[in-house]
Amino acid sequence: MFDCLSSCYDINPVRILTNSAMSEGKFDFVVKTPDQTGNSAHRWLRQAVETAFGLSAKRETRDIAVYILSAPKPDDPRLTVTVSTGGSSSRSGPGGMQGVNLGIRSLAWYLESKLGKPVLDETALTNHYDFELKWEERPDEKPPTDTIVQAVKQQLGLELTTAIRALEVVVVEKEERSEAKAKEKAEK
Repeated sequence: MFDCLSSCYDINPVRILTNSAMSEGKFDFVVKTPDQTGNSAHRWLRQAVETAFGLSAKRETRDIAVYILSAPKPDDPRLTVTVSTGGSSSRSGPGGMQGVNLGIRSLAWYLESKLGKPVLDETALTNHYDFELKWEERPDEKPPTDTIVQAVKQQLGLELTTAIRALEVVVVEKEERSEAKAKEKAEK
């Protein structure tokens, strides 16, 4: 459900807050829209998901715990500027990530998912990079956060520090549905 909501609102799942448990499992959605633009498809998908699962969502700014990604030495040799002239690519799985011709924002997005908290890019690095980031991780276990923080520092020369920041999040609430309300909506 969080992956679907992430697509609907174009936001990392760790930036979605809820007031109750979300439906579990895998779901297929088919949404036909009158035009082919991404914004229209996202809007229709949001409406379909909210209606099907009885959800309402809104964007809010809240003070939350985050990681700040910084570059103490902007020219650190552990972070290699790409020589690729083509597109970018990444590969990730348990125990790491490889990137070719990626911006730091892509790394921050990946780290958010692994650390379970938003990661704000305050590196001021604007190039694209080739990198490999590795740590010990068992397939069914989440690695300790300090393992990832140390890997980022030792292998890429970047630092992750904790802070509280005002950040835009999507707040999803499950609507209480009575049978009468559901019937009324169905008749409309």
